[in-house]
Amino acid sequence: MSPSYLALRWMRFLRSVAKRTRTTFLYNHKIHGRLLLDSSEPMSLALYSGYEYETDEFALIQTHLQTHPTDVFLDIGANWGGYSLLAARCGVPQIEAFEPNRKVFGLLAANITLNRFHNQIRAWNIAAGDTDCETELHIDPRATEVSTLSPDAMPKRWQFSSIQSCFVRRIGDFLPIRDKTVFIKVDVEGFEQQAIAGLNSILRNNKVHMMVEVLNDQHTFEAFADAHGLKLRSQFGSNFILESA
Repeated sequence: MSPSYLALRWMRFLRSVAKRTRTTFLYNHKIHGRLLLDSSEPMSLALYSGYEYETDEFALIQTHLQTHPTDVFLDIGANWGGYSLLAARCGVPQIEAFEPNRKVFGLLAANITLNRFHNQIRAWNIAAGDTDCETELHIDPRATEVSTLSPDAMPKRWQFSSIQSCFVRRIGDFLPIRDKTVFIKVDVEGFEQQAIAGLNSILRNNKVHMMVEVLNDQHTFEAFADAHGLKLRSQFGSNFILESA
């Protein structure tokens, strides 16, 4: 039997157990600490089954935070909080986590409290964008960790049949940060340029390092970043590593 077949059987088994027990449960993860997981969420089941995802991304950020003193960590598209928890364990004193999906935000808030990082991490149930407004967040019910403000920019395999309202804020205005060393992680499913445009004042007034996942228009993204005072330092996969000029 192939590894992919065994993985599929294992995930089906976990779902069957979850249906017979309860939706949310606590789990001690060997890397991320104490987590509140949701058995209806594919990402929660993956964490419970021992699947390690984005290992290169976690390693890059961990190495950076351990070797470069960082005042502020912005986790834009925080999901359940993996990167925020990592930043807290690396000793970053101020962490701002943004997650617009209300269901996933509940897991994020719980995971911060369960790991006793509430004095370092603040969680915000809002999206990052280039204007302050209220809009629609599109969610694929099969994988609610994948939500977007730009459904037309996403691959066709996603089916965004669930919609909830959410608030969008210009994070540079929302958090007036000055004269700090800042690391920004951006994972916003096709809304990268709008999120970065809303960071302009932070980019101008601080020393910034950034990792952003770019799903679309990768060939034009470097020029866009340069126009916002960011220089490309490296790239792997869909991730661009940038820093302020």
